[in-house]
Order: sequence, then C-alpha cells, then structure tokens
Amino acid sequence: MSLSPNSTEYSTITEQLMLRLKVPTKLRNLEATLIIFAMIVTSAALALVDLGATGKLDTPIIGLTLGLGAIVLAMHIAQRFVARDADPLILPIVTLLNGLGIAMIHRLDISAGLTGWQANATRQMVWTAIAIVVAIVVIVVVRNHRVLQRYRYLWMLVGVGLLMLPLVPFIGTTINGARLWVNLGFVTFQPGEIGKIALALFFAGYLVTARDSLSVVGKRMFGVT
Repeated sequence: MSLSPNSTEYSTITEQLMLRLKVPTKLRNLEATLIIFAMIVTSAALALVDLGATGKLDTPIIGLTLGLGAIVLAMHIAQRFVARDADPLILPIVTLLNGLGIAMIHRLDISAGLTGWQANATRQMVWTAIAIVVAIVVIVVVRNHRVLQRYRYLWMLVGVGLLMLPLVPFIGTTINGARLWVNLGFVTFQPGEIGKIALALFFAGYLVTARDSLSVVGKRMFGVT
C-alpha cells in the first residue's frame, strides 16, 4: 500500500518527534547512572578515610554522603525538567571531584579533631548546596544560554576586575602567604573564583563568535592553526 505525501510527511515528523523525546531521556539516564557511580566512589573514599584514620566507621560520613547525594539529586531532577539536553557528563564529574575533595577535607578534620559545624567538610557541603541552588536558578532563568554571548566583553571586564580585586588596599587580605582574599568585614572570600566563571563565559562566547576568523587567520604549525 502506497503512502500519500501527507502521510509520509506526517510519518517523518512523528519519527523526529519520537527521536527528540527519546534522546534527552537517554542523556539524563546516562547522567543518573554516572552519578550513582560517582557517589559509590565518594562513599568508598569517605569510608577508607575513616578506617585509615580511626579504624572504624563514624556517623559523620553518613551525613556527608546523604547530603551530597541529596544536593546532586536536586540538580539532576532540575535538569530533567528544565535542561533535558544538557551534557550528561558535567554533573557526574563535578559530583566525583567534589566528593573526593570532601573526603580529603574530612581527613584533615579528623586530624584536627573538628566535628559538627566546625568541620570544614560540613562547611564545604553547605557551599556545595549554595552552588547547586545558584545553578538551578541559572538554568531556570537563563533558558537560552546563547544570550550570554552578547555580554562576552562585559564578562571579560568583570573577570579581570575580580582577579585584581585582592590588590586593592584596605580590602585585599593575605592569608597563608597568598594575597587572594578580600575582607569586607562581614565575609572573607576569594573573588578570583567568581572571576574564573566570568572569564569562562567570555572565552566561550568569544571562541564561538570568532571561530571562523580564528580558523582562517592564524599561524599554522604541523597542520594545526
């Protein structure tokens, strides 16, 4: 039986729609699988830290593991609804690196006898939660990330300004021999960490908009521009 042009067109649109619906689901499922792997590695790292330092498993590692898992789960759920086409590797990699970092900080806390809110691992978890909240707000508010390209040079100025901020008299502070901190009286932080994000936005926008000219004009070495 032959298909009419209209039915053929309808079939093509339907297939594209089904493919569109399936691909984001596969991406998010892959992300979930990798997150589980990252959490297993993190749990093992925390357990090894406790066993190596104290010879037993203490309850703080349960809170650290569950806390990180809940934070990452919130971001994963947000991406399933808001950013279904997001890269499935970024969040698992961030989870793994953050988890291993928390395990290392937890080892230092044990050596210093720090527990509860005084423990740096707990504070790191709080900062991670704040970062995830900010990330969720960003993907909800900035639905089209290409809009950020319009302000690439503004991001450059902001990034350079934040990197130079610790050199400003009266607010720049030297801690552990490094002048990377800014003391505003009520909070002390490293503005360079925020500046790196701004510079990443600048370079991403610049390389995308100028990729054609960069590929045509430039010195070639070993066949690479």
